[in-house]
Amino acid sequence: MLPSLFVHLHHIYEWSTQMIIDCGGTLDVKTPWIGHMFSLFTIDPKNIEYIVKTKFANFPRGAYFNSVSADLLGHGILNVDGQEWVEARKMMSSVFHSQAFKNHFIHTLDELMKCRLMPAAEAACESGLTVDLQRLLVRFTFEHICVLGFGCETHDFESGEMDEIAKALEEAEEATLRRFTVPSTVWKAARMLGVGWEAKLTKSLHVIREFVDAIVSLRRKEMAAGGGALPRRHDLLSKLMQMERNTSTDKELRDTCISAVLAGKDTSLKRRFCRLGGV
Repeated sequence: MLPSLFVHLHHIYEWSTQMIIDCGGTLDVKTPWIGHMFSLFTIDPKNIEYIVKTKFANFPRGAYFNSVSADLLGHGILNVDGQEWVEARKMMSSVFHSQAFKNHFIHTLDELMKCRLMPAAEAACESGLTVDLQRLLVRFTFEHICVLGFGCETHDFESGEMDEIAKALEEAEEATLRRFTVPSTVWKAARMLGVGWEAKLTKSLHVIREFVDAIVSLRRKEMAAGGGALPRRHDLLSKLMQMERNTSTDKELRDTCISAVLAGKDTSLKRRFCRLGGV
């Protein structure tokens, strides 16, 4: 198992998925080289429903997952358990199910399609170049999630800064995933020494945090100027900041929004590919 893991590390998603399929949809792995940890991987819809819905409380992320993911996810909804998760879910759910947010979703989706996606597709058609559709939709989804999560404007994506943010998020996800493939002592030592993918993770996290912290600071100033309200903003961050019961610090707001963006960009992309394929 261990030798194969390192051989296929460059395409770990495809390799691990195929391995699970070959095992009938569920694979259990014992890894004595990571503190005698036992892992269970499944792509069976019934198992997934049981874990994330039917008996969700029986499957906490636990201390190990929390420690590995803490640098990227912080104290966001993807990295907390129990009552903390329940409270975080309630707050985010109230935003996502509000009519204002739904209208904002549709309006910004339409605007981005007209201003960003269609011009890019038309330019490719006129030039006669082959289009990497997946890459195009990945970028489009990232931009839409940033609009919904942080309140970014369409013109923000014309600068090179957003390219840097997109790259940083991708590299941070990849580096965090790699932590699960080695003993904790290995990645912690690499982080302390600033080498390998841990060095890349540290750099990516700095870019991400600096970007989000600047937006949170800007929203604080806008709220102060508007008497504690942001009537023209309907993004997740702005809505969370305006909740009376929300006493989150700037760091907690940052963690929440980063978790939401990471969770949303992949699921939204999958849905768009399914619709494109007529599924």
